[in-house]
Amino acid sequence: MTAKLHFMTRVAQGASPRRWVLLLHGILGAGGNWAGFARDLAEARPDLGVLVPDHRLHGRSESGSPPDHLEACITDLEAMMEAFEGEIHAVVGHSFGSKIGILLALRQSSIRQAFVLDADPGPLLMSGKSRSEFQVLTLMDALREAPSKFASRGEFVEYMGRFGFRPEIAGWVGKNLRREGETLHLPLDLDRIENLLMSHHEFDAWPCLSHEGVERIDFIVGERSKVVGESTRSRMRSECDSDRLRHTLEVLPNAGHWLHVDQPKLLLQSLLKRLI
Repeated sequence: MTAKLHFMTRVAQGASPRRWVLLLHGILGAGGNWAGFARDLAEARPDLGVLVPDHRLHGRSESGSPPDHLEACITDLEAMMEAFEGEIHAVVGHSFGSKIGILLALRQSSIRQAFVLDADPGPLLMSGKSRSEFQVLTLMDALREAPSKFASRGEFVEYMGRFGFRPEIAGWVGKNLRREGETLHLPLDLDRIENLLMSHHEFDAWPCLSHEGVERIDFIVGERSKVVGESTRSRMRSECDSDRLRHTLEVLPNAGHWLHVDQPKLLLQSLLKRLI
């Protein structure tokens, strides 16, 4: 069963855009993480509205039913788009949202451009490695050990700090907190969410990058990213060199994996330079 997705929209003051940018958050995030960025993007491009959904099992969206994989997320988004009064012109996917964005662009003829924000298009090989070597799995395990309730968001931020996550990242995950009476709880089905993550890790999107179904696919990577290594960046550069009209790569200085937290202004500038 598909999940009915919660979403927010942002448009420039007084604008009535017909074309929209779809902005897809990463695993354990929520559309609310991108609210300010979406507003700034819409104000900078009044001809474009920005549509920001929560994936299934995240934020305020429904959970849907298993199996939980990339195809399920794409089907959820297609159902949302069918009911949405507006044409999706471009899709911007961060991390987990990147491969979903690429595949959606190949299936939806209105989408001319996809952006890959700090994500490796290839499969992630985890055999022989411990979970502690992967930051997102460390994050997930920290949440598994979390108390059932928190007195405040500050208490949640403090708890996440014990695992080495800075306040900005804790606040990002904390968008999923829900109030029950006097306390906050985190209603995340971590086992199902990890299934989504594993589906993302297993899928190889490199062959999709040359598909004629989408006009442009652009890469934006954090200089300090531990997700996109040098071998992947080298392959991205090769893709750009082979077709400069189709691909570009920009490495944002002083940014890690969470580009919109570390360098929101530079990320916005990079997108605006490339949006067609």
